[in-house]
Amino acid sequence: MRIFNAMKYLIAIALFCSCANITPLSGGDKDTTPPVLLNVSPPNESILFDTKVVVMTFDESITVSSSEKATISPTINGAVNTRINRNKLILTFSDSLSKNTTYCVGLNKYVKDLNEGNEIEQLTYSFSTGLNLDTLYIKGTIVDALTLKPINNVMVGLFPFKQVIDSLVYKERPKYLTKSLENGSFLFSNLPNEQFALFALEDLDNNNRFTLPQERVGFVSESITPNLDSVSILLFDQTYVADTIKPLVTDSSMNDFGFLRVDSLPKTDLIAQLLRNNVVAYESRSTSPLIVDSLPAGTYSFRIIFDDNNNGQWDTGQLLKKTLPEKIMNYKEPIEIRTNWDLNIIWQAIE
Repeated sequence: MRIFNAMKYLIAIALFCSCANITPLSGGDKDTTPPVLLNVSPPNESILFDTKVVVMTFDESITVSSSEKATISPTINGAVNTRINRNKLILTFSDSLSKNTTYCVGLNKYVKDLNEGNEIEQLTYSFSTGLNLDTLYIKGTIVDALTLKPINNVMVGLFPFKQVIDSLVYKERPKYLTKSLENGSFLFSNLPNEQFALFALEDLDNNNRFTLPQERVGFVSESITPNLDSVSILLFDQTYVADTIKPLVTDSSMNDFGFLRVDSLPKTDLIAQLLRNNVVAYESRSTSPLIVDSLPAGTYSFRIIFDDNNNGQWDTGQLLKKTLPEKIMNYKEPIEIRTNWDLNIIWQAIE
């Protein structure tokens, strides 16, 4: 009888285990939102600021980026030290602050949530040690001088214009600092009503100075005064060597060719280039009009270079000589060359 009861017990356990459908616990949808700032003490845009510690409280536990750092403008001799206590970011200024001065702490892409690493794209904190808060601004965009594509994570700096000498960007940190975002845009906020010299730097060694020859750099040749909404900076490589033309490979058996004509280009010294897969495949200095016969079928991009010195190549800029790179304009759409088709384009490019 005992053996029979034991067998019934074992069978019951087996049936229970075979019927149980074990599924892993689900944590729901993945968190894709960055932390939300709930409170700052002292409050943002405080005046008569007289402390060295700022506490920022977020809606979740946070960490900070190892590749970014907190900055302060105007710059101070010491650093902005940071410490994390769960959902709090604690900022400590290691150097004394000047009187009657507006400061802006930059924390773009610095704070992110602890679990998923979602970063806060734009985060700044401003305060004044005096009775008034400076409110002027400069907005702009950083683009590559050759490709005209926006560039992110570029250091943008302001120097007092009256103090600028040719080699200043090599030796000293800018007085005001910010960085460009994913779309190439940058913003200086809480600026005083002064004249500035503006520089942009790729800053590969992250020292806020122009110390590596291959770092791309850009500048505004004249002084600028806030408020400005659309400052455009061309970032260029001073070590750039002119593109080598790589003609498309063809042979006598190919018959997939088309014809291209471009009219209404400016009556000045130009270089016209057709690119395929970002490589210069055709170049001409004869642009009135531009006629390309027997062009292999395919998709091209088209650009013109304003050859200011008429030397037949694109010239990059030079910081110390205060020369900007020669201007480039891109045709707005891809050019599709089809077999045995004639394509006529009218492009009134205005410099």
